[in-house]
Order: sequence, then C-alpha cells, then structure tokens
Amino acid sequence: MATTRIYDINEVKTILQKKYKERINIYRPKNAMYTIEGTLDSKPIKISYFNYVDCLLASTTLDYKEVLDELIPVLTKAMNNYEPICSYDRLKKGEKPETAEPTIEWDIKNRRERLTELINGKGFVDYDVLNLKINEPTYGIYPGIIKDPGRINNLGEVELYFAIDHLGGYIWQCNHDMADGRMPEIDLSEEQYALEYLVYQTTKFGVELPKPEKGKHITPTQSYWAWFRFYDNHFKNVLTKEQWDAFLKAQDNNKDTSEFMPSGHWTDLLERKPAMTRVKK
Repeated sequence: MATTRIYDINEVKTILQKKYKERINIYRPKNAMYTIEGTLDSKPIKISYFNYVDCLLASTTLDYKEVLDELIPVLTKAMNNYEPICSYDRLKKGEKPETAEPTIEWDIKNRRERLTELINGKGFVDYDVLNLKINEPTYGIYPGIIKDPGRINNLGEVELYFAIDHLGGYIWQCNHDMADGRMPEIDLSEEQYALEYLVYQTTKFGVELPKPEKGKHITPTQSYWAWFRFYDNHFKNVLTKEQWDAFLKAQDNNKDTSEFMPSGHWTDLLERKPAMTRVKK
C-alpha cells in the first residue's frame, strides 16, 4: 500500500489542485493557518486539520452533501490510506439547523479517543455535532494501533512474520487471561485491526488472501497457513537455543543473519496440513 502522508494544509491544497485542475477553486483564508476553502464544480468545500494533520475535516453545506463523496478517496489517500472515522453535521452553537455543515472526519492516531469525544458532545468548543455516523474500519486496510504504516509496509518477510507472531500472541494471551478471570476485560479491537493489517501485508510475498471487504475479517487461507508455518516452525522448532541467541545478537548488531534463515520456500508446505493461526475467523 502506497503511503502519501501529508503534514501541512498546503499539501492538501496541492493534491486537490493536481487532481481536479480547473474544476476546483481553492484558497487559504486570511489568518487561517489550518483551513482551506473554495468550490469543487461550484459546490462549496472547506477542509481543516488539527493535531499536526493527524485529524482532517472536510465540510460542505446541506445542499451539496454529494461533493464529499468525491473528496473521500482523494483525502483518504492523503491521510496515509486511513479511512474516515465518521460523518456528522456540524452546527455552530446558537445558529439555525439549516446552517449545519455536513462533515467527514479522519483521525490517524486517536480514532477511539476522538470518537469518544464526539459521542460525549466534547468534539468541539464552538460547535454541536448532529447525526453522528461512525464508520467501522475495514480489516486488512485499517492499521489499528500501528502508528506508522509506512514502516510496516516496508518490512521484510521475516520481520513481518515476527510482527504477526508477537501481536497475535499478545491478543491470544489477553483473551485467554480475560476468559480465566486473570485480568479485567479490555477492548482489543484496535489490536485486532492491526493484526489483520499485518496479515494482509503477506500478500506482497505471494500469499493469497481474499481482498478486504467492509464488515469482514481477513480469513486465513491455505496459502497463509503455509507461509506462517514455514517461519514459525523454523524459528521455534528448528533453530537451537544457541542459534536463536546468535540470531538475535546478529540482528541487534545489524550483522548478516542469512545463516539463520530457513532453507527452501514456504510454498513447499502448501500441500501439507495447515498450522494454527491467531487471526480471528
């Protein structure tokens, strides 16, 4: 997945001008550091950000809600492919309902916390939030607790295996401890999103997985089982303790680790019995 993370409102302006060319007329109002506004096909638009572009808002007027549908894919790409977290009508306190602004909101780092603010009426100081609709993220696309998807997207095959194994193990242990009453109930939904984001990254190494769909988990396939088992068996069962320790030391010192890698290829296991996975079915 390509990343195009923006860091300044002027970058948003440039992206929109490049995309829509003569169809868009957009500018930054005087004394407005974090907002650009104008028209797209003569329909009013306003885009604002806060928290260093971790949170982005795209708004219009009640008569032109459809213009937001066209902006969503462009701004989603600009927000590192994070999907919008919600939509709502934003009404300035004391104003008439017909002046409310239909708004789409993205939040890269604090989705859960931001939604809590909006639900509890604490999203804005000067505005009320009406008709709030929460957008459930797509498994495999939304990175959950992963704060730097760009780094994850550039992981090698072995590094990706370790990331999946570590996070999958954490989720499994938490669920096991909660079921047995050894720890209080906690919400692991953001961790699960992150795990399935990692799992879907294996497709760049030839693993066959169904394309992400709204409301559906990434279902492990025989191809995924073979990939995971190939590395899992090697690092947990084939390497001796001495080899494992030497591997970790080489990694820490940025030394060559090729002598500790498995032989063959994961596709050799495709016809064998699949191993267990920690990805939720």
